[in-house]
Amino acid sequence: MSRSLSQDIRRRIVHWRIEEGREIHEIAQLAGCCDNTVYTILRMYRESGELHNVNAIPYGRPRILNSGDKAYILSILKAMPSLFLDEIQDCLWNHRYVDVSLSTISRALRGM
Repeated sequence: MSRSLSQDIRRRIVHWRIEEGREIHEIAQLAGCCDNTVYTILRMYRESGELHNVNAIPYGRPRILNSGDKAYILSILKAMPSLFLDEIQDCLWNHRYVDVSLSTISRALRGM
């Protein structure tokens, strides 16, 4: 799967075509993508006024712990740094009604 283009590059693609009148092939070289990608971005912008597909279905599994849950974990660890994973798990369930495994908590802590 190819990398997705940032919003800034997508904005520039539209600018280069509409404001500066550059050719598709030149825009593709400047943006580091293929001609078809440029055509797709310009079509989406023309049809919806958006730089990305607003109807796209997100892919991948939704995260169990959201940013609020992670902030809560950090706050209880700052208050009580010697908590074990099972105690963090109990706090999450009792105060945030989030049921997660010990390994999920461990991975979240490693990622923080």
